[in-house]
Amino acid sequence: MDTTHYDIDPPKWPLKFLRWIIKRKYLEEVEGDMEEVFRDSLEKHSTRKARLLYTWEAFKLVRPALLKDIGGDVQLNHYGMTRHNFLFTLRRLKKYKLYSVVSIIGLSMGLACFFGVFTWWKYLLDYDGFHEDKHRIYGVITGGISGDDRFKALSAPLLGGNLLLESYPSVEAATFTADFFDQEKVKVSYAQKVFYEKGSIITSDSGFFDVFRFPVHLGDVNTALHGPNKVVLSRPTSEKLFEGTDPIGKTITIHENGYEVTAVVEVPPNSQMQFGYILSGSSFPLSHHRYQWHDLSFPVYLKLRENAPEDQLMNSLYDGYISRSNIPGIVKMAEDAELHFSLVPYQEIKNTHDFMWSPLAIQSHGLTKHIYLYLLVSAGLLILVIAALNFVNLCFVQAERDKRSTLIFTLFSSRKHHLARLFLEVIFIYLLSTIIAIGITWLFLGALNFASPHFIASVLDPVNVGMLFGLGFLLSVITVLSAGMAKPHIAKLAGYRVPFRTGNPVTLRAGLVVFQFTISIVLLLSAVFIFKQFKTMLGQELGFARDQIIIVDDANLLGDKARLFKENVLRHHAIEAACLSDYIPSRNVAFNNPLNIPGKPDNYLFGYIVADSNFLEVYEIEVMQELNKHYGNNWSIINVPGQKELGLQDGQSLALSVNGLKYELKAVIDPLFEPLHFAPRPMIIVPFPHENWGREKLSARTVAEASHQALEALEKEWNQLTDYPFRYEFLDQRMASLYDNEKIISKVLAVFSWVAGVISLIGLLTITLNLVGMRTKEIAIRKVVGAKVEQVVFLLSSTFSKWLLLSIGIALPLAYFVLTHWLENFTIRATLDGWTFMATSSAVLVTALLTVAFHTVKAASANPVDFLRSE
Repeated sequence: MDTTHYDIDPPKWPLKFLRWIIKRKYLEEVEGDMEEVFRDSLEKHSTRKARLLYTWEAFKLVRPALLKDIGGDVQLNHYGMTRHNFLFTLRRLKKYKLYSVVSIIGLSMGLACFFGVFTWWKYLLDYDGFHEDKHRIYGVITGGISGDDRFKALSAPLLGGNLLLESYPSVEAATFTADFFDQEKVKVSYAQKVFYEKGSIITSDSGFFDVFRFPVHLGDVNTALHGPNKVVLSRPTSEKLFEGTDPIGKTITIHENGYEVTAVVEVPPNSQMQFGYILSGSSFPLSHHRYQWHDLSFPVYLKLRENAPEDQLMNSLYDGYISRSNIPGIVKMAEDAELHFSLVPYQEIKNTHDFMWSPLAIQSHGLTKHIYLYLLVSAGLLILVIAALNFVNLCFVQAERDKRSTLIFTLFSSRKHHLARLFLEVIFIYLLSTIIAIGITWLFLGALNFASPHFIASVLDPVNVGMLFGLGFLLSVITVLSAGMAKPHIAKLAGYRVPFRTGNPVTLRAGLVVFQFTISIVLLLSAVFIFKQFKTMLGQELGFARDQIIIVDDANLLGDKARLFKENVLRHHAIEAACLSDYIPSRNVAFNNPLNIPGKPDNYLFGYIVADSNFLEVYEIEVMQELNKHYGNNWSIINVPGQKELGLQDGQSLALSVNGLKYELKAVIDPLFEPLHFAPRPMIIVPFPHENWGREKLSARTVAEASHQALEALEKEWNQLTDYPFRYEFLDQRMASLYDNEKIISKVLAVFSWVAGVISLIGLLTITLNLVGMRTKEIAIRKVVGAKVEQVVFLLSSTFSKWLLLSIGIALPLAYFVLTHWLENFTIRATLDGWTFMATSSAVLVTALLTVAFHTVKAASANPVDFLRSE
């Protein structure tokens, strides 16, 4: 027989392929048949063709009957193995209760902190997401200088949007929202139903639904605002008026005028624009003062095409404002105030809190300011990091204790099964911690009472919950893999591949302690100083009284009886003084009017307050300079920033002109009326231009400890004049609500700092237990040779003291940097005193040392013979 062909081997990769996919019981027979086929082919064909035929025959053997099962040839009882590992994990967690409880508590708190701020941040990102092309919607901002401070407002001339729409193809749509009634509350009626709406009625033009695409419930929004006396309702308003019946085509009365209902829309809770009624802009004549070009009171919105020339658009708007305004000296005023227009993305409006006055219909739901969001998200992320690192450290300590059992496991079981057992233990702890974290977040947000019910419900959104579980799984993988980095000898016993070494494990532990306590101290200092800033603003001397003052915002509903109401309440002994005004100290002054000195070309932009002559008496405002003791019908009062703006010398009086009316300057005052987030700006107080002003509010100062009697008197006099419900508010409570954001952020950071401190102390405790355990032999030898207990305690505590002092050294300048930048948002600021920094740091240091003192003293007091005998 010719044996030359036996020197030629078939190609190797087809055989490897068959060994990979063919069942083991058929493999030997298949290999023999393939060898015979190859030899026969060599006798009939060339070597190249024989190899090709061999490869072809290999592919022909890919048949379902010959292929391996998906699980492979050897089928183990994976269910039984998994069940065994799961029960083993439960027994371990039950046996090591301290390890289990500490791990779950630390991870639950860390995950809850991160989950809470993450869902809030995501909720804000999704705000107004229902609008089509939301990224192309912009609001127009008016900016400039008022006194010594820069200002900005979400406002522009109402007709400016149409000017740009007609002039530039890059403007796809334009609209505005305005209030044409100049009243706090507006009467709305249908059939026998009567309501007094406050802040829910806006006026807009036919382009509103070209810019904003609110979901439509009934009607056609494309034509809903075309023509005069049309109104679009929100769905809750429609149900309130019509109780489920079809409202389309019906007429409701708003401020004594009839409006036809043309559509009903949904206003989602996650819309920053909230309204109940939209009136068609053509219901009011173009001669209305809101349509005048010099009026900069209300928002204008644009929908722009891609790559629109924003600078060119705003320059054109400025030119239109200058050329079309009918106020003499408008150019000079605009130049002096450095007036300019700019654009802000619509979704960013809710994050902007430094508008000179609140934009109409825009609702801010607290903690939307960028600096607060960054602070909360950063704090939540850092707490999650230290919680995860703390759990990693707990796993290291547990692995150190289990090194003998780990060695036995690796000797009598496969490496994969041991890794699976470790992974199952870690992921079980993360899974349980994640479930607890969701519950903590839900309960905490409800107790905090700053978030809307819509947001609290969104916490359980499947996407958010899925993200948290995915994060827990990722951290589980990182925790298991990190053992190879921090404990190489334990990792080798467990079967890990060690990619690199980190040197002395004690160095890693020190870095972990320093990191954890640095974050804890920074968070604690932030909470302390934010609370201190909150108390500073509440306790700031404002230059006017805020205690024992009752506010009745609805005095304008009395019409020409408002002055009679004031006179009647003054007859009661429980009320010391009362006044009528269109402004109550605590909010931003909503009206800003141009002021000029007759005979001079200059114009100045002043905050505009209308009040009667008892305004200073009620609020006990100190007069800095009284220029004339007699108040006539044309008196005016300005504040100190206004005096500086006009360049007046002390004691100098002059005539002023506001809105075409002349006034004589009588006095200069220096109260801080507006919130302390803003620098004081020029303001003027003038008497009511006419009796039916329409924006009257009553302020009444009561006799000390007679608030109850004063309220009874106010309600009695109110009910004698009208059937409208009596509503009131105390000024000090309204003032406190100005700083709700600061109050909430101080609460949140206080909780976060407490959580970070607890997790850090847990980490320090576990490190203490481990290091004391590692040095037990050293301690015993030192005691045998004569070392005293206090010497051993000092030796053990000195290591931790160095770590904690290093944390303080890093945390103090870091906290100072963060807090300094945060305080720049306020005009009145708390002092960053060194005593508070040192007291807070010392408290953390003492608490941490006391945490480890028990275990160090216990280790130092132990009988060395007990340990040396076991050696």
